[in-house]
Amino acid sequence: MAYYERDYFKESTQHRRAAAPKLTKGAKFLLVFMVAFFFVVWVMEGAPRSLAENVGGSQVVRLIAMSSSTLFATESGFSPWQIASAGLLESTLFGLVITCVVTIWLIGSMIEAAVGTRRFLLFWASSLLLGNLVAALVDPFVFDALSKGTLTQPLYTFGTTPVLCSLIAASAVLFPDARSFFDIRFRTIAYVILGVQLILIASGYFSPVEHQGSAVASLPGALAGVFWGRLFVKAVLARGANLRLVEGKSKKPEEEMVEDYAAFAAQFSLDEPDDVSDDTRVVATLSRAEEKRLARETEERRKVDFLLARISDEGMDSLSRSERAFLERYSKRQREAGAQK
Repeated sequence: MAYYERDYFKESTQHRRAAAPKLTKGAKFLLVFMVAFFFVVWVMEGAPRSLAENVGGSQVVRLIAMSSSTLFATESGFSPWQIASAGLLESTLFGLVITCVVTIWLIGSMIEAAVGTRRFLLFWASSLLLGNLVAALVDPFVFDALSKGTLTQPLYTFGTTPVLCSLIAASAVLFPDARSFFDIRFRTIAYVILGVQLILIASGYFSPVEHQGSAVASLPGALAGVFWGRLFVKAVLARGANLRLVEGKSKKPEEEMVEDYAAFAAQFSLDEPDDVSDDTRVVATLSRAEEKRLARETEERRKVDFLLARISDEGMDSLSRSERAFLERYSKRQREAGAQK
């Protein structure tokens, strides 16, 4: 059965909605690990309402959360491992649910499906480490300046805030045109969520005296996550990865194919001699047009085969809106060509 005889399109691509993503392999690993780690610490601490309260009096959480002694040696020691451990623990059961559902499942699975499991896990780990590194370097000085040296107990920071902000920023770049069930662009939703998140972080971050001895989310760490999320997608992944979804400003696939062919054909162009007749020019023009048409058809068939293979493996949800539109146009042309015969 030819491609154009199949009915893949049950909806218009102009009104495509973003469906709930399938829980991917890397996201499953992170979800199981985060849940297990939280409950182990939670049980060891006696099942408190919040692990962020009275961190100074906790033996376990104090070893995990970052403080002024994470990178700067103090009377309590030097704890560089906290740059990694602080990003693995949430403070409350509600925070754990938000991390698992929003950060790992809804956003993380979408990104992993676009870039692959290995790159997604690398992205997660690098966002965690970079965000916490910035927090460990900046937070002690900010807290000291805001409290004017009146803190009697250190402030602690832990949680997946840098990773969440990084994933939201990355998803806004990867999926700019996808739409939610409410017909709102995903990029708009991502920036709104990111703005609300940063406001909530700032409300606790700039009150160090009120939260001394407890844990707060790091605003510098969150901003570092936003910066790294956009940078990782644009500068790192775009160089070596075949991303399925790119920023909205990029060109459509068919435009890229035409430009690629033009660049390829340009190297074979020759200057015509002055004595070439008009008939010869017409024949040459027709030949070049025929070559372009054949090259375009070959490229289109290659792309159709590639997209159909992806549909067979991962389903229609794996295609972007532009890829669906391309398949629909190709199917329509083939049906019209078959009807003319």
